[in-house]
Formats: sequence, C-alpha cells, structure tokens
Amino acid sequence: MPEIWLKYGTTDVALDIKFGNLLAQVCPDIPLMSDEDIAATLGNVAMSNNMLILALSRSKPVQRIVQMLQAVIQSRGFEGVHVNGVRKLPIMESNEGFNVGSHDCPLFLGRRYENVIFVSRTSYDPLFGFSGTPTILLRYYMQDRMLAAFESRRSNLPTPGVDCPPMAVALSASEKLSAASVELVASNSGISGIYSGNICDGFRNAIQKLTSATTVEVDYAKSAIVGG
Repeated sequence: MPEIWLKYGTTDVALDIKFGNLLAQVCPDIPLMSDEDIAATLGNVAMSNNMLILALSRSKPVQRIVQMLQAVIQSRGFEGVHVNGVRKLPIMESNEGFNVGSHDCPLFLGRRYENVIFVSRTSYDPLFGFSGTPTILLRYYMQDRMLAAFESRRSNLPTPGVDCPPMAVALSASEKLSAASVELVASNSGISGIYSGNICDGFRNAIQKLTSATTVEVDYAKSAIVGG
C-alpha cells in the first residue's frame, strides 16, 4: 500500500489506501452532449441588447457555457452585454439599485438591464438537497430568506438529494424574479444537460436529469455520549 500522511492538528495521520482504489477513476456514467447539441441549445436562449449574464459558479462547465453564450451574442450583434461572476450586489438602500425581484423577496442589481441570465451548475447540497440558481441566489443575496430556509430544516443532519423545506423556501424566493437561468448538469467529463428559461422550471428540470442519472449516498457519523 502507498504511504500517505495527512496533517491533523499538530500531528500526522497515516492513511492506508489500496492501489486499486487509487487506480480507479470515479465519474458519473451520464451521456454527454456534443458541441453541436450544446450550441443548438444555447441558440434558443432569449437574448437582447443591454443584457447581464451572471455566472454563479467558477466551475469549468459554467465558464465554457458563458464563453459560448458570448460567442452567440457577438455573432448576433447584440450590444451592451455585461458578464460578471459571483459577487455581492448593491444593498437594498442603494439609490442606483434595480430590483429584479419582488417587494418581499428583493434582488438588487447595480443598474437596469433588459435581460438578466444566471448561469449555474446543478448539484447536490446538504441543506437544500440540491444546489442551483435559486439556492445560490438565496445563499449569497437574500440573507433574510436564507435565515428562513435554515430555520425550516427538519434536523441538523445533511439531506443531499432530498426535496426538503429549505428547497421550498429557495424556490419561493425565485418565483417572481424577472430573470432567466441556464442550468447545467455536468461532470468533469463534460456537459450532460442544459435547461434554460424560467429559473424555477429550469432548476426542476435539471434536478430531474441529475437524479435520473446519479445517486448520492451519505454515511452518517456514529457517536455516543457516555456518562459515569
């Protein structure tokens, strides 16, 4: 067995790993989209002048899709298109802020855009069950609703892959957003699905694709409190 040591506090811990496990390459067995299929799907995304594309992930699949969207935008001659990554948006009191949400679930941008597109990668999440545009927006930009989502959890144990109350809070907060999303189902091998349009519908469709092709297993830690 290979000798591997990991730092644990002020000491080192030895790990015993079989060679077979090191040689195995673990990746989801999901059919991948061809470049032609990806381009055709992105060609159906509604675009316009004065548009904002906000990438909600730094993953390679999201970066690739943003670059391909930029190529489509350039080929169609749209102007005033801005591309940004995950960042803090102006606070509610900002005089320059433009609310693309509702009064009870505001989401403020720095200026008014004719079209706003969020790009994210759908995956599993321990609190919401799944991660995507609705949950990322809630986590980063809607602190009050994020607190409500956290308080709605049924237990302190992680619930990846489960349709749970925090997910309902996230979907409710995104229902009235005047924006669209491009949700990706992807792995390190490539992109398996692209779902665009309404934020909540695109997220649900991406979840359906993800759960139909993958599974998630959680090993809960076992502990006991012994008193004398």
